[in-house]
Amino acid sequence: MKKDISAASPIFVLPSPISFSIFEALGTGGVGLSEQDVVLCQTMDIAETALRRHASGIAILPLLADEPSTFDAPVEALLARYSNVRWIAVLPPDALAEPAIIRLVTQWCLSWIELPLVSENLMEALSLAHKASVLADGSDGRCGAMQTLVGLSAPMQQLARTIHKVAPVDAPVLIMGESGTGKELVARAIHAASPRADKPFIAVDCGAMPESLVQSKLFGHVKGAFTGATERQVGLIEAAHEGSIFLDDIENLPLSQQVNLLRFLQESTIEPVGSTKVIPVNVRVIAAAHQDLEVLVRAGELREDLFYRLNVLPITLCPLRQRARDIELLAYHHLHQFCEEQGRGRKRFSGSALEAIRAHSWPGNVRELVNRVRRAAVMCESDVIQLEDLGFDDAIQQRNLPLMTLTEARAKAEREVIQQSLKCTGYNISASARLLNISRLSLYRLMDKYCLVRKESGEVTNA
Repeated sequence: MKKDISAASPIFVLPSPISFSIFEALGTGGVGLSEQDVVLCQTMDIAETALRRHASGIAILPLLADEPSTFDAPVEALLARYSNVRWIAVLPPDALAEPAIIRLVTQWCLSWIELPLVSENLMEALSLAHKASVLADGSDGRCGAMQTLVGLSAPMQQLARTIHKVAPVDAPVLIMGESGTGKELVARAIHAASPRADKPFIAVDCGAMPESLVQSKLFGHVKGAFTGATERQVGLIEAAHEGSIFLDDIENLPLSQQVNLLRFLQESTIEPVGSTKVIPVNVRVIAAAHQDLEVLVRAGELREDLFYRLNVLPITLCPLRQRARDIELLAYHHLHQFCEEQGRGRKRFSGSALEAIRAHSWPGNVRELVNRVRRAAVMCESDVIQLEDLGFDDAIQQRNLPLMTLTEARAKAEREVIQQSLKCTGYNISASARLLNISRLSLYRLMDKYCLVRKESGEVTNA
């Protein structure tokens, strides 16, 4: 794996107080890359020069919440200038509570890693970046249409590539996935990335229309077509002319109307209710279903010919439980968004709340997560959201909390012991080193590794 990663493109480590720790983790202490594979950039000028020399590469960007200069406008401008680079963010715990960091990570980065560094997580992020470089087809790491879709996991990166491929092709798309996985968001992303982006996007819930009104709603009607039809009504398909129509829950379309939809797909024409005039329309169809349509075809509940007409460009969305790396990002993204909309100030999740969020199976997918986060933001009585604010059952959550790997458990314990010793000695480095029975140099390295920097008035280094 090491050879494959280094052969693809160089890896740049951008300047930060923890840059050397990252450089060491990439070397013999972790992933095992050589100095020829990794460029340690001591300053932003060096980083600019190094990035400018290469058409592509992988860049590791340490973002520290207590150092605003690391994620201000100049850094964002750097990310934008080198969008061809696969950016990986390295974050201290609780960094996602900072809205500016969430924005940068979701908009520009391909992946993110939380401190303390674990070689397995680092290797996973590098492998994802390497794969993205190999599979790149002229697009950058974050497809423009993906800006409304939050997620950096491998399934979301694959979805970005799929959207990039299907958007320009004027053919029906069938999006399949569990309820709450964001099928309409994907449909809007496809439309936004297509040549029809400046034309109408009409969303239709096929399960919400009474069977007696489906034909009139979709195809329109003329004056006098039935009792109460006092004027001509343009149907939803005609309203989407030159744009896209999104047919959600297509499996709920009555059998009696499926033949009319099939005729429209075959001939690109519609016939309003009560009219003998055929109207040509130019509409791209994007359909969605949360049930297995092939099962419905065999059961006689969906026309087979309609299924094959719709299933030209199929996309299957992963449930949230299979996108574990995205859960915390999504939770903080929607928390910041809701608090900003409601003027509720800045909030963050407590450790127990985050553990519960990561452990929950999310049967309602992203929709459930958004609802729980908004509920918690309302119920929370301080700026820290607790477990009970999320509405989870504490006993169930404690049983379901994921086990850490042995490496993660050791790193967590080591960080906590060092942090406690520093607090006990008032951040006296010499006293803390004696308490821990290690050298001052070793303590400095460990503090650097775990991003333990005193914020109040600097470190106390005298004995």
